[in-house]
Amino acid sequence: MTCRNCEEQLEEDDEEPDCDTCPLPELAGRLTAEDWETLELYGRLASQLVYDFGLAPAVFQLAGPKSREGWKRTIDRLIRIHAELHPSKDDHGRDADD
Repeated sequence: MTCRNCEEQLEEDDEEPDCDTCPLPELAGRLTAEDWETLELYGRLASQLVYDFGLAPAVFQLAGPKSREGWKRTIDRLIRIHAELHPSKDDHGRDADD
């Protein structure tokens, strides 16, 4: 199992990622089926292509839930997954040390 960050690092820098410090394997052991779907959505949203071209709205429109309650659950899971993968960030994406 590899995350998109590791794949991009390998493509861009041609160096193997440091999997010993990666939070993904530990996180994977705690994921529900819904969490796995959300992790896949998170991976799409976190890709460089989506960022560069501002495609997040399109990703949400195509892959997001259809109901208001589904959106709330998905956003909550995205927040939790992001916090697990990037624990040094606060709720606004800033380094917690700042």
